Amino acid sequence: MILRPVRKIGLSHRSITGKYFSRKTGTMHLFESALERDWLTHLEFDNEVLSYTTQPVKIFYDHDGKAATYTPDVIAYYQEELKRKPLLCEVKYQAELLEKQSYYEPKFAAATQYAQNNGWSFATINEQQVRTVYLENLKLLSRYQQTNINKEFAETVLQKLAHVLPITQVTGGDPKLLYAVWQLLAAQRIKCDMQTKITMNTIIWKS
Repeated sequence: MILRPVRKIGLSHRSITGKYFSRKTGTMHLFESALERDWLTHLEFDNEVLSYTTQPVKIFYDHDGKAATYTPDVIAYYQEELKRKPLLCEVKYQAELLEKQSYYEPKFAAATQYAQNNGWSFATINEQQVRTVYLENLKLLSRYQQTNINKEFAETVLQKLAHVLPITQVTGGDPKLLYAVWQLLAAQRIKCDMQTKITMNTIIWKS
């Protein structure tokens, strides 16, 4: 069962809050930091991820004899054939995790137990896992994800890709063909090495 958000995120003067529209889920997701927004971008483009929800559960636990609650940032659900457990996660900068370690420890312990009880896993996600060359490529392509692909220009690009070629040879300097390349990469109809910064010399091929 895919969960719905259990907590609303208000405006904050201490961090970046906002909304992230997902084509994958067809819904608007709220985030409360730029790092969390960037993690949602990872989940959006990851083909292994079926769906995801922000602020998915409120966890009740006891701490020093007092009732407490904790709401993790995101849960990601994976394609069924992968037989991979849903991932409940907290997205935080590494410095904050270290600075507030004693504050977060009971929360994360409660989340770990809650995840185990539900057949999930729990993890913290920091900027070293999120802020990568891969993310910069995703940000480039995300600009074209919701644009309409011109069939004529797309077909021209695909015909040229009978063999793997660098972007510059496919487009021949034509900005319309270049635009189609970005769109097709965003739609994952053509591929490239996403772990290396995309340039005009990047090699592309048909999916």
